[in-house]
Amino acid sequence: MSIPALQALRAQYPNSHIAILARPWVGALYGREPFCDELIL
Repeated sequence: MSIPALQALRAQYPNSHIAILARPWVGALYGREPFCDELIL
């Protein structure tokens, strides 16, 4: 449910740095998305 919100955030602020803090078992879902600049497991 957070992926559409993060996509909208990237669209609104294209030059921002978006870091995702996630548990390892869900990190792969965010790591492959183009809006994710940094993945912290």
